[in-house]
Amino acid sequence: MLLLLYASSGFSTLYVGRGDNDSMLRLVEVRDLLGGQGWFDLHQLRMGLAGGFVMHWSRLIDAPIAALIWLGTALGAGPERAEHIAATVWPLLLFFAALSSILFVARRLAGDAALLPAAVIATTSLYYVGIFAPGALDHHNAQLTLTLAMLAGLVGSQQSLWPAAGAGASAALMLAIGMETAPYVAVGGLCAALAFLWRGEDEVPTAMGFGPGFAIIAGAVFVATIPASSWMQSACDAFSVVQWTLATLAGFGLAAIAAIKPVARTIIRRAVALAVLGAAAASLLVFAFPQCLADPYAMVDPWLKANWLAGVSEAQSAWDLLQNKPAELVTYYAYPLLGIAVLLGRLRRQPRRTDLFMLAMLLAAYLVTLWQVRGSLFVFPLTAIALASWIADAQRKASAMPTTRHMLVMAGSWIGSFIVSWIALSVGINAALSAIKGEASAMMPDNSTSCYDNRDYAGLVQEPTGRVLAPTNLGSAILLYTKHSAFAGPYHRNHDGNRLALQALMAEPEAARTMLQGSGVTLVVWCSGNPESASLVTRAPESLAAELERKAAPAWLQPTKAANGKLDIYRVAP
Repeated sequence: MLLLLYASSGFSTLYVGRGDNDSMLRLVEVRDLLGGQGWFDLHQLRMGLAGGFVMHWSRLIDAPIAALIWLGTALGAGPERAEHIAATVWPLLLFFAALSSILFVARRLAGDAALLPAAVIATTSLYYVGIFAPGALDHHNAQLTLTLAMLAGLVGSQQSLWPAAGAGASAALMLAIGMETAPYVAVGGLCAALAFLWRGEDEVPTAMGFGPGFAIIAGAVFVATIPASSWMQSACDAFSVVQWTLATLAGFGLAAIAAIKPVARTIIRRAVALAVLGAAAASLLVFAFPQCLADPYAMVDPWLKANWLAGVSEAQSAWDLLQNKPAELVTYYAYPLLGIAVLLGRLRRQPRRTDLFMLAMLLAAYLVTLWQVRGSLFVFPLTAIALASWIADAQRKASAMPTTRHMLVMAGSWIGSFIVSWIALSVGINAALSAIKGEASAMMPDNSTSCYDNRDYAGLVQEPTGRVLAPTNLGSAILLYTKHSAFAGPYHRNHDGNRLALQALMAEPEAARTMLQGSGVTLVVWCSGNPESASLVTRAPESLAAELERKAAPAWLQPTKAANGKLDIYRVAP
């Protein structure tokens, strides 16, 4: 059904560029892997300055996508069709797994009556966030799926250690895929530890399953994805010796405490033992890896922080939205608050471990979303589970006592649980605020002019292979659709390439030419419809970017006649 929904305007639209740089670069990585690049070699040689840079992504996502492409090719599909098959199958497989976990948790939370509401509301939310759409090859969908699997394992772990082991394994895998999920891994571990602390021997299976599952899989991933030559190299933005040692200590430590029966018998002994384990893990982090206590973007160049990272939409905080887009607070923050309120109400009536685990994960996602709106990818489906229990309770009351009041409450629970209701409210508030200010109401961006479609690059493909200067938003598409290299891309490890590209575009034309000397640049590409293009022109109205926007390129740039596409392409004069 989800596939048909995405293909409702034609199956050919499944592969139209959606402006997801991560998915495009992921496919580039997979092509490199299939083309012979080493398993342990994460260099992106075609982005940045000469020699490229090392990406912080994990091969754990490249491998299944590459396997699907190989399988499609083996079954007779051409290279392009095999990529299309993989780009469709992989997100839908993850969607199936994510929805299965959602339904499992919803049933444990509120019984069979929550299954239909959870399926409908969660699917709506997941469709809205778009991370399971065909072509979504970045790691966010896998991270969300593993987070939900971890929650499902914890919920089902009370009587058996195997669900808990699955939860621990999911936690290790999501941490290995990307550090964005570290808060959810931490909350999952705390749920297992605190459940054991509070309930003692009843939660021994949870502790003895989660701990080894976490530690063993973390060790396996460490050996499988990191070359032996890098085992002692620490990294804070990718899986490394930092995360492996902490996972080993915390996982096996939790299991050891639970296995010692004299310790597990009393809450005081359990508290002391867990406190010692927590202190040991904290000491390891503070004294061995203090650099990882800093801001996650501490390594980013200060100039890039101010002139690039601050404008990345998914990195905006609640405070940024309050200042710039206050109406969006309704969707990002008021909607999840309703889910939190529902869980608090359930806990007030009858405290249950499933409700506590759900509340802990939802609160973690909410706090992450307050810091960066990218947390909404996790907070929306978790909210859907909580609200499904609200609908289930309302339906039970309406069935038992079909009064007008109960029927209205049931209808209201359905309407209030759909994220589209909150989006509509946000749009209405935005229109009202715009009317008060006397401004036109902001509309959704038009991606048709954003230069993310492969047809937009038909002219660039015809140019001799070279190095391209373009805004960061176009870097991944240049690599995917052409054989060229690109200076810039939206990745924090590409310090030098991003800085050179953005400073050149924001400099006056002759100053930009001087800056680019010796860089090997052969082409300059501009897209007037891209949001980053407009931002560069606004911040630097006398710059090279502004000249390109006005179609008044300096003499050292020679325009080409691009076949089709919306890109303006210029050759750099000798």
